[in-house]
Amino acid sequence: TYTAQIACEYGFGFAFDPEDPTCKDRLFTWYQTLDREKLHAGCDRFINGVRQDEAVYIEKISDFS
Repeated sequence: TYTAQIACEYGFGFAFDPEDPTCKDRLFTWYQTLDREKLHAGCDRFINGVRQDEAVYIEKISDFS
């Protein structure tokens, strides 16, 4: 899904495939090796992108008015 793609891209999520018999082991490994600094950096990158998108949106709405 798009949400899984974004979560994995920015490092704050795990894509769960219920058909994968190794999924629970992969999830456990992902959790055990989670790097909190990378997690925070990914969250910051994501929110900065959202803020940039919002600024563009507001500018376009202002131009339209």
